[in-house]
Amino acid sequence: MAYGGRSAALEVVLKLPALPVTPIRWFTQNALNFPFSKIWTKIEQTLGMAPCGDSSTFVPSAITRDTDHCFTNLSAKTMNADAFLTDLMDAWNAHDKAGLLAMYHPDFQGEDLSEGKRAGGLHDAGRMMDYIFNAFPDLEMRVLESGFDEDRLFFFWKASGHHRGKLMNIPPTGKKVEFIGSTFIALREGKILRSRRIWDVAGMLRQIGLLPEPTSAQYL
Repeated sequence: MAYGGRSAALEVVLKLPALPVTPIRWFTQNALNFPFSKIWTKIEQTLGMAPCGDSSTFVPSAITRDTDHCFTNLSAKTMNADAFLTDLMDAWNAHDKAGLLAMYHPDFQGEDLSEGKRAGGLHDAGRMMDYIFNAFPDLEMRVLESGFDEDRLFFFWKASGHHRGKLMNIPPTGKKVEFIGSTFIALREGKILRSRRIWDVAGMLRQIGLLPEPTSAQYL
């Protein structure tokens, strides 16, 4: 049996996020009573794989570059998603319109379900940013919870700031408000292609005095 090149089967294995080697080794060496350890070692070397953690899981060595920290493909994706959200929040909090626009895809399509507004393309994305920064010149945002699935991100956030510009045709009140929202994002080429946002309009309207406070926080 030759191991000089990568077969089609090995190419498929290479694309897997993680290969649980130890259980397979135990089965071949104990249940089948055959010394496959040299074969597995050769397969791992051919695939360019390195042990992760307790060596029960192997991942491509291109992912495991730091000898002190071991990451699977999933962990790498998680770090990329967290880094993307961190950069996004930093740009919003810095009111960096140019930096934000650089994170949006030219074919961007966005929707604010709470206000019933839509945006298409970078020009509309810029107008959306102007609208928000004008309404809340001291806007601050932070992520509360987040998750991801391949090229899709979803997160809960909290925003705060003073209402100093027109919002939903409501004149500025100068009042400090904070509200929670959630956003779904679909990425293409590392940029925001689609965005769907919903946020607590009722809570914000109560804080500026346009809605009464609820009589109870429970359903009666």
